[in-house]
Order: sequence, then C-alpha cells, then structure tokens
Amino acid sequence: MAINVTHLRSFYHVARLGSFTQAAKALGVSQPTLTRQLLTFENDFDVKLLRRSTRKLELTEEGRRLFEICEPIFAGLEEAEGYLRTEHEKLVRVDSVYTSRMTDFLAFGHRNFKSCRFDVRMRRSNEVYRSLLDGDCDIGMLTLPQDSTEFDHFTVGTYPLIALVGNGHPWRSRKTVSVFELVGQPVVATSHLSQSRHALDRALQSRDLNIDIVQVLDSNEVILDVIRNSASVGIMGYTGLIERGVDHYVTFDEPDMSVDLHFACSHTGNSRSVTRAIFNLWKRELRAGTQPLLPSAVR
Repeated sequence: MAINVTHLRSFYHVARLGSFTQAAKALGVSQPTLTRQLLTFENDFDVKLLRRSTRKLELTEEGRRLFEICEPIFAGLEEAEGYLRTEHEKLVRVDSVYTSRMTDFLAFGHRNFKSCRFDVRMRRSNEVYRSLLDGDCDIGMLTLPQDSTEFDHFTVGTYPLIALVGNGHPWRSRKTVSVFELVGQPVVATSHLSQSRHALDRALQSRDLNIDIVQVLDSNEVILDVIRNSASVGIMGYTGLIERGVDHYVTFDEPDMSVDLHFACSHTGNSRSVTRAIFNLWKRELRAGTQPLLPSAVR
C-alpha cells in the first residue's frame, strides 16, 4: 500500500510536538480531523504508533523508529518550502503612474533591499488602482480618492494641476495663473473618474466658479493633441504625460489646485512580509525627512 503523505505529515507533527492540540493548530486542521487521520494511518498499516492517555501522549517503539525516519524528510521539506518562499518574495511587483518619485523609490529599494528584484510597470492611475485591487501588483504609486480605505497608503508628494495651452494662447508666456482666470476660457478636462478632475471640481465649487468645459477626455495624450491645435486650455494632473517631456505648462496660484500622490499596498496585515517591510521603512524614512516630499521636477 502506498503511504499517504498527509497522514505521515500529521503523525510527524504529533510526534514532534507531543500534542494533538498543538499539531492540529500547526497543520491548520481540527483536532477530530487529525485524530481520524492518525487512526486511519495506523489501521492502513496495522501498526500502533501512539499510546494515548488522559495525562500524556507517548510513542510506541514503532512510532519512535518511524519518527526518526521522518525527521530528516520533513526537515528537508520545510527547508525547501522556506527557500521557495524566500525566492518568491525577492520579486516585488510595482505599478506606478509616470513620476520622478519612482526613481527615488527604486534607489531606496536597491539601497535597503539588495536581494529584491523590482518589476516596474508605468501605467495610468486608474490602472494601478485596479491592479492593486486584483492583486496583480504588490505596491502602487498613484492618486487615490480622499479618505481612501481600500489600501494602506501614505502621501509621497503633492503634484499641481497644470494648464496646457497652444502656441498662440496668451498664457503661453506665463508660468502661473489664477483659477479665477479659467472663467471665460474654453476648457478641455479629464473625466470625472480621475483625481485631477475631482481636485478641479472641488476648487471651483469652493469658489462658486463656473467654467466652460467644452470637452471631457480620459487620455492625457489626446488632451495634449487637442490643445496643440485649438484655443482651449487643457487641465490635468502633473503626473503622467507631463513628466515625460512636455515643453511648457502653466501652474495655478492656488495651493488646492493640486493632487496628492500616494504609495499604497494591500492592507499590511494581509500583504507579504517583504511588502510590509518596504512599505513601513520608506514611510519612516520619508517622515523622518531623509527624502524630499515633493517631486523633483516640481521642487
């Protein structure tokens, strides 16, 4: 008869720990299930391995010999499992919007977690959000809704909303404008799903301003193309397209015309140990002031 490895593992843990209660907890099964496994194991091979009494649990001679045979086998399996878990944890999957903070993060990661490999994908914020929800990445750099509770997160930078204008627009020669100057301008804005649009709407509402939004687009690239050939003003967040080389943009005088950039992962109690370590250490470093809080291109 072929040996049942599950039953053998159950015997090994009971013999090693000397307790059905502790062995059941270590194996993640109920005590009645563990008891049935051991009785079946003994019956299958017509051998008595354990002596049970109300006071203690003892191995028979056959049980002691079997435990001696099992010990190097399961010690080796535990070592193999530990090795594979460690190797798996060396790969850290990171999804991020386009931001110079990713350079800061990777420098931090390679400095403090030399054995880790960081697999980075640059994506839109809503794509990073979905990837975090679905478990397709370990860590995300993105803009989040106010008071977000889906993830553990902290702020790593505050990015301005920016205005893009074409070559012939009178704002082309300016570096800053006021949000009040948007009144009367044809505006191209991002969709209501984006955090930059939420920030714009909040800023307008707090000042009781109404502006003429002539187009709503969900792509920064398309907004840029539209603005190049029109008299409109394009409003978007600084992250994303801007850090990839737009030659001119205008920021706003008002500090609330901005969006926070967050470093996020699934709730740390549920995440891998290496993810928790990275999350907590970078949070401590940033709060201790060892790295600047603003994106390098904005400082």
